[in-house]
Amino acid sequence: SYKRGGFDKRSALKAEKNNEKRRLWGNEMMGRTFLKIVWALMLICLATCGGGHEPSPADRIDRSYFDSLSETTARIRVQKKQEEARKLVADLRIYEADKYYEELGRGFEGDRIVLRKKYGPLLEAQKRVAEDPLSAEANFGLGKEYYAFGTRTRDERLKNKALERAKFYLKKAISLDPGYQDSYILLERVLKATGKEEEFPKYVKKMEKLEELRPDIHLFLGRYYLDEDRIS
Repeated sequence: SYKRGGFDKRSALKAEKNNEKRRLWGNEMMGRTFLKIVWALMLICLATCGGGHEPSPADRIDRSYFDSLSETTARIRVQKKQEEARKLVADLRIYEADKYYEELGRGFEGDRIVLRKKYGPLLEAQKRVAEDPLSAEANFGLGKEYYAFGTRTRDERLKNKALERAKFYLKKAISLDPGYQDSYILLERVLKATGKEEEFPKYVKKMEKLEELRPDIHLFLGRYYLDEDRIS
């Protein structure tokens, strides 16, 4: 009986120790799980909020490199657009150049002011044709501005280019509206300025076919026929 009682007591103590170990192990596992959860939340916060993370030197070098590359690319893009705008101005395509400078932003507002000051009437005439390419009035207006610029400039290259453009747009105005009588008078001046007077007689025939001629057009035709070079 004593032995049996002692055996039962030892068994009870052993069981109690085992239960205590299990409780300690359970508490330790719960603590570790809690720490893992907290650590995971901190990592998520840092990833989404940037919460004060100090970038490593390698990170700073990479960011600096890409920032520099982005700035260089943007600078090259601006320089290309600027060069295109200059080419358009040299080709007397002022309205297109103005749109390029507008796309480049505030830093090029001064370039737009210079364009409008130097080529204002030509720019506006080009804009009207761009907005309404089938308007005889708009095409006549652009031909008129090209002619005015061509007779005003001292640059021989620009003069020839402007007069050729004037001839093109005046002819286009007549093709769009044969009754637009002002186009004929100005076209005769442009052809004379470019040494192409031989092209005008066919337009005289078109003028004669018009049903109603203004008094100044009658006067123009009279002078044209009285020119001693045209008397047969």
